[in-house]
This record gives sequence, C-alpha cells and structure tokens, in this order.
Amino acid sequence: MTEKEIKEYYQISKYFITAIRPILFKKENKIHLDFINSNIRLLGWYNTLKEAQEHITSNCMDISEEGYYKYIVVEQVPKGIVPLSRIVCWYKWTNKYIKCRQPSWAKNTINWSIG
Repeated sequence: MTEKEIKEYYQISKYFITAIRPILFKKENKIHLDFINSNIRLLGWYNTLKEAQEHITSNCMDISEEGYYKYIVVEQVPKGIVPLSRIVCWYKWTNKYIKCRQPSWAKNTINWSIG
C-alpha cells in the first residue's frame, strides 16, 4: 500500500479500548499469554484518541474493575471485515492506568478488540 492508501484506510476509523487480565505461562524461557484462560474484554470505542485516553487515565466507570484488568490496549480500527488494526498505546494498572510499553507477551498479536 502507498502512503496515501494507508492514510485513506485509517481515515474512517475508531479507537477501540480493550481490557486484559493476562494469565501467563513460561515455555522455552519465554513468557506467553494463555489466551484461553486470560480475560480479554472490549470495553468500547471513541471517535478520537484524546477521548479514549482521557477516559482510560481517569478510570472512567471503574474500567479497571478495582484493578482486575491489569492492561488496556488502544487500537485504531478502520471499517471492514477483520480489518488490520494499529496499536496506538498500552496502559498498565498501578492504582491508576499509566502508559507503558507493549508487554513482551503481547508482541506479534493484533486485533485485540475484535478477537
């Protein structure tokens, strides 16, 4: 895709917020996510990244569920069937959500919000 095509592809998109309570296991000296036993929940979407970030950092409506959900991922999702989302940012719960790097167990995984 050209730069112009990519821009058009994401022009009509929403910012999806997904909460994750990871259950991890170690295999061959690497930490992996147990997708079956982890709790991954789409919380909602916003038209702008700013709106999404404000509601995450304020823990709007207790989206952490009193710290149950340890991570939040924000993805920019364009229209379409199984669209290619872009991860915008990650947050980690530490009595409030703070921006963090993508966890190692989350590498090479996309489309958290649509499964």
